[in-house]
Order: sequence, then structure tokens, then C-alpha cells
Amino acid sequence: MFYTDYDDFDYYRIPQEYIPVCVDLPQRLLKALKGEQDAILFYQTLITMTDAQVDKEVITEIISDEKKHFSNYSSLYTAITGQRPPLPKPEKPNIPSYLDGIEKAIFDETDAYDFYKDTFLCTNNQIAKQLFLDAFTDENNHAMRLNFLYSKNK
Repeated sequence: MFYTDYDDFDYYRIPQEYIPVCVDLPQRLLKALKGEQDAILFYQTLITMTDAQVDKEVITEIISDEKKHFSNYSSLYTAITGQRPPLPKPEKPNIPSYLDGIEKAIFDETDAYDFYKDTFLCTNNQIAKQLFLDAFTDENNHAMRLNFLYSKNK
């Protein structure tokens, strides 16, 4: 037998205090922008460490996605705040070896996935929701492709 009167079951209701809401969307956008900026430089360095055409194609695609995310986040930040995002100059990454770089990238992509997913879930801004949904989907895809490169080069 199924109950159709859910009013009797309080556990079906989510209290308002458990519904996350991003009150810090501009700060989250700045964190995302810094991550994308660092990722672009990281992958531009990593791509110089391989001669394999398949690897270069995968990394080139990832760079393209990261540039798209950076552009989208920058535009949204400017639209929300009326200012250009204040970002520090990125530092050149230190990548000891190609495999070390791929391994670091896998962890960075999965961390970005988690952050973007959390931001997607807590924001009410529909444009931000779409941008973060696209980005966390891309980050997951990047991690899978990087796992392929890691396995292939191990």
C-alpha cells in the first residue's frame, strides 16, 4: 500500500535551512576564474611536454573548454558586479614530469567538478546555474580523458 497523503510525513519535506543558497556568487566566480586562469596556463605548459598527437588533441580540447569557462565566468562576474574581475597574474606552473602533470590535472579537475557542482546547486541565478552545469560536466569529461592519457603513458 502506498501513502498519498504526504502531509502526515514530515520527513518528505526539506526544511528551508537545509536548502543551500549562494550568497557569495561573486566570490565563487572569482575562485572559478582563478582556477580557470591557472588551468589554462597549466595545460599550455603540459602540452609542450608531449609529442603524442592524441595527447595534444585531448589537451587542446581541454584548453579550449577552460578558455570558454573563463570567458563565461568573466562576463557573468562583470554583469553581476559592474566591474571586471580583479585577478592576480598567474604563476608559471612547475610540472616535474608529464605523468606528474597529468596526475595533478586529474585531481584539479575533480576538485573543480565538486566546486562547480556545489555552486550549481546553491545558486538561484539561472545564468550561473547553466554556466556551472556546463562547466562541471566538462570538468568530469576532462578527468576521464586525462585518466586515459595517464593510463596510456604509464
